[in-house]
Amino acid sequence: MSGTHRLNFVTFLAKLAFTRVAKDRLCQVALLIFRTLFESPQTLRTREETDGGMSGEEDLNRGTKQLEIFHLLPAAVAWLKIASHNLLLLSEVYWNDCPSHTSKGGEEFLESELGQRSPPGFSPWRYMFWLKRLHEIQEEAKEANEKALEELATDGIQYMINTIKQRNAEVIRAYKNDGDALHQDKHLSCLKRVARVEEPEAS
Repeated sequence: MSGTHRLNFVTFLAKLAFTRVAKDRLCQVALLIFRTLFESPQTLRTREETDGGMSGEEDLNRGTKQLEIFHLLPAAVAWLKIASHNLLLLSEVYWNDCPSHTSKGGEEFLESELGQRSPPGFSPWRYMFWLKRLHEIQEEAKEANEKALEELATDGIQYMINTIKQRNAEVIRAYKNDGDALHQDKHLSCLKRVARVEEPEAS
């Protein structure tokens, strides 16, 4: 698909998912997008490196494995804008009503500390990993002077944090209870403010 067609299609699916049609099964689409974007090895490349790749031209020879950050970030943020409440709710109840090849985590997630604590499907730890990766993409985009990607990542972070605040979510409890390693991760410091985790006193 072209970038415009992909975004329009994903937006349509996210709006359907927001209504909780088909017993939340449409949210499998979000899992697939997030796994490729956030959980698989991805390096942000600039416009120059991709020959102007931010143009969203259709390419019949491009498969899912060829999709990069600039292809997928708009789609992921559309899901977070429209159906963030649904994704967080499914994370809180560890929803996994989908085939194993869909629910499994990506390579980088599975190797992470958060991934080692998480079952397949949605979970609070997986939700935190997506939030962490959005912060990393935001930083990479800023360093590369990719303003559009930086703004998209910033919007995605805000959608996730606002939803966590509104629900007083299980993600907060998981963060509070998971020890200093998470509390010291700068890419999750936004959760520290939400959870009001106390800093250890200096000795």
